[in-house]
Order: sequence, then structure tokens, then C-alpha cells
Amino acid sequence: NSAFDEAVYRFQRESSMSGSAADFAHESREHTVVKSAECYGEVRVRRTRATTNFAPEAAVVVHTDAFLQLLELVRKPLYVWTALVIASIMFVTSGVQFVWTRVFMDAWGVPKSVAITSQLVSMGFGGFLGVLVGPRAIDRCGGFLDAQGRVKSLELIVGMMVAATLGAVAAIAALCAKWGAGTFGASLSPHDPLLGAAWFALFLVFTGFNASLAGLTGINIGAICPSMRSMGSGCTVCVQNLLGYSLGPLIPGLVMDALAPELPWSAADPTGASRLLLCGTVCALLGVAVSLV
Repeated sequence: NSAFDEAVYRFQRESSMSGSAADFAHESREHTVVKSAECYGEVRVRRTRATTNFAPEAAVVVHTDAFLQLLELVRKPLYVWTALVIASIMFVTSGVQFVWTRVFMDAWGVPKSVAITSQLVSMGFGGFLGVLVGPRAIDRCGGFLDAQGRVKSLELIVGMMVAATLGAVAAIAALCAKWGAGTFGASLSPHDPLLGAAWFALFLVFTGFNASLAGLTGINIGAICPSMRSMGSGCTVCVQNLLGYSLGPLIPGLVMDALAPELPWSAADPTGASRLLLCGTVCALLGVAVSLV
């Protein structure tokens, strides 16, 4: 009859609608899973509400011996070279900081405020200028994304290190000229050219150092595989602190104390003290030679 037919029709319609809704919900969940995997690019699909047939896999943890990691780092010449260059930068920086105020006050007789101001300008502003210009110049060369960019960036970094080395040579030449003039405790003239030359040369040193430091750090970390970068970064910081920051003041101080009893002038004499300070400054600047190896 009509009532029975109407009930059958309603039942079939409700079954069809529930099936379509279930299929739609299932397709929506599958689309969510696929979309999540595509967006995040993960090997394993992110956990969602959808019921999938993927079985959970246990994470594989590889334990590597620390001594073997150190051997692997030592076998990478690019990593070792960049770590030593970074350490040489820290050596020169801390060594020059150690003798700056005394050498310009005793050898040139400048006031303490002028000596400190010159240090802030040469090291502070020179370092700021290097950090501002260096990384941008490296990016313009192509950075480290491809082989051609790495070659150009390395050439630029070597050029900046050569400029810093030339600045160190010019500073040593100015110190030697001051030694030869023998007029310690006073400038040769109200506008001593040796004083200005020494300050400008040291400004060039710290500008070149800070311009290349970011690129050297990137090459240093990029020279090792991702699984060893934490270990490699820690070793680099250790080397730059032990061979750089700590030895920078120590070695010039040892050299000055060792030369004092062997040379004919006394450290208590202003002239003798100035000569010792010039020796200590030259010793600190010779750390640049490591970057040329």
C-alpha cells in the first residue's frame, strides 16, 4: 500500500544520505592527511583524527663515539683551517686589547682618554663596519648554496683576510718606526704621522677580521655533516677560546717578561717599558700569520 511504499522510500533515502555523508567524511579525512604530509614534507604523516593503515615505526637512534667524531673532524682540512683562522682572529683581538692603552700612553704619551677613545673607534667602529659590509658582500657573491657561490665567497673572504694582514704589517711597520725614532713618551710632532698610521692600520685589521668572521663561521659549520654539527660547533668555540682569547694576552705578556732581563734596557725605565710594549704588540699582531697558512 501507499504507507508501506512511503516507509521503504524513506528508509532507502536515509541509508543513501548516511552513506554519502560517511564517504564524504572519509574522503575529507584522507584529504587532510595527504595535505598535511604535503605541506610539512615529513617522512611520517602527522597524527590526525583519521584512521589510517600506517603502522607506527620506532625511531632509530644511532650512537656515535665522541672520539671517532673528533677524528672525523680532524680529517676535514676546511674545518680545521677555518677553526684556526677564527682562533687567530680572537688571538689578535684579545692581545691588542691587552696592550693598547699602555703602548699608546707610554710610547706616544697620549692621554688615557685619547688612548681609550682610539681603541673604541678602531675596534668598535671598525668591527661594526666589517659586520655591516662583510656578510652582505658574501651574499652578493652567491653565499654557500652552490659550488660557484662558495668559490666566490671563499675568494672574497681570503681577500678580506689579506687586507687585515696588510693592516697588521702596516701597524708593525709604524711600531718599528717609532722604535727607530726613539722618542718615547711623546709624539714626534703635534700631528704624529706614525700615530695616525698605527691607528688607521689597526682599524683596517679589525674591519677585515669582522667582515670575514661570519663567512668563516658559515664555512666552518658547513664543512661537516649535519649529524656532527653540534660537536663541530662546540669544538670550534673551544678552539677559539683556548687558542684565541686565552692565549692572546698570555703570550705577549710572557714574551715581554722573557725579554726584559735579556735586553740592555730596564722595564722600569720609560724607554725600556715602551720598547717591551712594542714587542708585545708585534707579538699579538703576528697571530694574523695563522690565517695565511
